[in-house]
Amino acid sequence: MDTAYIKRIGFYLILALVALSLIASLIYHAYEELSDDLELTFLSETTESEFIEMKAYMSVEEYVVPDTQYYEGMAIEHSAGKTALVSVDETVVRLYYNEDAGELVSQLEYLNEKLEFCKKARDYASKYSVSRLNELIDKTESSLLASENFHDKNSFQAEYEILLAARASKMGNSVDYSAVISECESTIKEIYGNLGRAYAEYKSTINGAYFSSCDGYESKIPQNVFSVADLDTLYNAVSDDSTPDEAGKLGKLVNLNKWYLVCATDKTSTYYMKKGDKLEVELGSSGRICKLSIERVVTERGRDEAIIVFSSDIMLDSEDYEHYQTVKVALKKHTGYKLPVTAIRYENGVAGVYVLRGSMVKYRQVEILYAGDGYVIVTGNVVSDVEGISSLSRYDRVIVRGQNLFDGKVIIV
Repeated sequence: MDTAYIKRIGFYLILALVALSLIASLIYHAYEELSDDLELTFLSETTESEFIEMKAYMSVEEYVVPDTQYYEGMAIEHSAGKTALVSVDETVVRLYYNEDAGELVSQLEYLNEKLEFCKKARDYASKYSVSRLNELIDKTESSLLASENFHDKNSFQAEYEILLAARASKMGNSVDYSAVISECESTIKEIYGNLGRAYAEYKSTINGAYFSSCDGYESKIPQNVFSVADLDTLYNAVSDDSTPDEAGKLGKLVNLNKWYLVCATDKTSTYYMKKGDKLEVELGSSGRICKLSIERVVTERGRDEAIIVFSSDIMLDSEDYEHYQTVKVALKKHTGYKLPVTAIRYENGVAGVYVLRGSMVKYRQVEILYAGDGYVIVTGNVVSDVEGISSLSRYDRVIVRGQNLFDGKVIIV
């Protein structure tokens, strides 16, 4: 037997096996690399509004508290609170004039805040278990971190601190809130005795809100001009950045039940708007969304500018009220599948996405309803079930990122 021949054959076989192993390894790693590069997401249906931003002036029925009896050196007590909902005949401001009045009024403000805090903490501690307080703390903390405006942050921060105090009292760090409350009330009564009779006192004339400060823009656009003012008058008033008038010293009373929003925009934004339409408007001061009625759309031939006057009889929260703010108006609602913009692929100028059904890649046409910041909302209803080609399904896995994709490609994930 020719052993040299057998050795050569064996050597060639070994080389062939090594080559096959190498090829298999390359194929395996190629699939591994493709799999690593592949990013998938399940379709989820959503509804999102398309907004336009506009400068706006909020007009409400408001009365500046007259300061004819105020003069330099007087101490001002905002007896209803610096911002508060008030009723008719409720005292909102008192004026004092004696040597210690300023310091005593400052003590009153501090004690009233402490009193309100302790009452709420006591009520929460008696009403909720520790586990429920933990849930409320987590929820409030999440809202605090997610809030984007000053008013909401302050509100959530105050609520968060009260909940923490209530939980602490339940877990052994006991505070005798009843004793603290009684002490505060006793001290407040003593301070009023030292202040003596107020030099002047002002009561609310409406059921509404009291604000301790004025911004000087009160009644800049009187409500009685909305139905007759021309485009220039309204547009200039909304866009005006001039210095405000001298603000009232004692605050103001505001009726928040009926209010108007005068918005400056461009004519193209008003093409599909008419009197009586109701649109969702996001207030810039608080981020809250209200459904407002269109009172008037003001345009002129040959002009790009336009004014939209909205109205509402839904009572505002006091923190929603601010004369000048930027608002967002929802024009259209889009319902479809929300996807990252990287999922959209174009074939012959037509938008579509690649979906993975089993191990096979399928290309499906889509209609882009709305393009946002880094995402799109699409519908897959463009393609009907013809020749076995089905449209998008909410159970589909869409390929957000991948390489060398084509319809019918078999892929290992």
